[in-house]
Amino acid sequence: MKQFKGILLAMISSATFGMIPLFALPVIRGGMGVDSVMFYRFALSSAVVGAYLLLRRADLRVTLREFGVLFGLGALYAFTSLLLTIAYLYIPSGVATTIHFLYPLLVAAIMALFFKDRISVSVMVAALAAVRRRVAGFWGEGGPGRTKVKGLTLALATVATYAVYIVGVNKSCVQHMKGLKMVFFILLSATIIFAGNLFVKGEIPESIPDWSAAVHLILLALIPTLVSDLTLVLAVQRIGSTTTAILGCLEPLTAVALGIFFLGERFVAEQFAGVALIVAAVVTVILGGRPGRFSVRRLIPDFLSNFYKARDMIKLIRITDGQDSRLEHLVPLYEEAFCSSERRTVGQLRRMIGATPAMHFNMIESDGELCGLFVYWDMGEFYYLEHLAVAPHMRNRKIGQQVLEHVETSLPGIRLLEVEPAEDELTTRRVAFYRRNGYRIVDRSYVQPSYENFGDAAPLWIMGNDTPERLPEFIERIKKEVYRDPLAR
Repeated sequence: MKQFKGILLAMISSATFGMIPLFALPVIRGGMGVDSVMFYRFALSSAVVGAYLLLRRADLRVTLREFGVLFGLGALYAFTSLLLTIAYLYIPSGVATTIHFLYPLLVAAIMALFFKDRISVSVMVAALAAVRRRVAGFWGEGGPGRTKVKGLTLALATVATYAVYIVGVNKSCVQHMKGLKMVFFILLSATIIFAGNLFVKGEIPESIPDWSAAVHLILLALIPTLVSDLTLVLAVQRIGSTTTAILGCLEPLTAVALGIFFLGERFVAEQFAGVALIVAAVVTVILGGRPGRFSVRRLIPDFLSNFYKARDMIKLIRITDGQDSRLEHLVPLYEEAFCSSERRTVGQLRRMIGATPAMHFNMIESDGELCGLFVYWDMGEFYYLEHLAVAPHMRNRKIGQQVLEHVETSLPGIRLLEVEPAEDELTTRRVAFYRRNGYRIVDRSYVQPSYENFGDAAPLWIMGNDTPERLPEFIERIKKEVYRDPLAR
């Protein structure tokens, strides 16, 4: 389901981003300068998001480093928007957006070179072929000219700015920030940039000439800006930079359709092949599940497969009472799965379940059947995954895998866990299991305090889905609240 939501969000983002010329060009052709159009676009969108967040009393605090990264992302998004809009003045919007569509190739290359992501060759070939066919057809119409060259150059520049923007959303220190909060600061940063641009030029935003221009500016701020960027951020957080970028295939498709039906642009024979290749690229991504992995087994997307296997989906049921009768079935599993040095006494456990809000003691249920337990701590700024155990009769059914997939969706942000060092076959498999699920080793020097007052401490590794800047502080909180709390004694 997470994959389906990510794919849907990416498709919405790309389709709405392709609507930029529909709302921007009428205002520009009506006489308003591009700089003013860009200012209104981002000022209106950031004002809407900011007002909503204030009404919801959202926490808008960010560190200086986070603000610097967000401002950089805002600058990349602003330059992409500006260059692409100017390109529309020199070449047809469908051509400009198709050139812009080269950015998935660059995203995939960056992710492969710097983050060891895998590239689907079939998707890349389809994407490149679609762009080549579209541009070749346009280039052949009257041959190259100064205007065409300028428009193509501007569109090409957006490839780099947008690709780096998407990778930054996924791999920077703000990657786990809530979507609306991140989008607000990105749009606000873009507003500041365009306001500064006008100030440097000694200008002020032009007055909006009429109601038609006002409506177009409002729609420009909401649909291809706010909706597009928010769904992009949410898609990247769910399915990653590469897949999201490749699903941007819909951008030129939308731009071509809008250019034909609303802007009077021609639809030539070469475009049929380009559209077909674009659709093929999108289908390949959806069927493949993720770039770099494609097999007959994955011809059915994960979200459809999960739908038909709904009876096997796990459910986490939190136990909030230390005297809950269900503990009679969970306590034996707790004692069997973890040795005395790796767990609390039953008395300690029952006391903490009823009196420690941060600790979530969960029963794992599948199709109405008890299949395990999962304990995690909500530490506010991060989550600590403490215990995961599967009932013997339910093992080898990927219950642990389903729990971690559930956690990825339901516990957004930084997640940390302890694991024994990979010193033998069993511990190596366990570390590999967490690696496959998006976790990496972030601290090899950690020493776990004993659950007992006089027990021996255990050298362990800390794994996480990210390496937080404040990792030492987070580790100290784990030691203090999980192991040294009086209730735990």
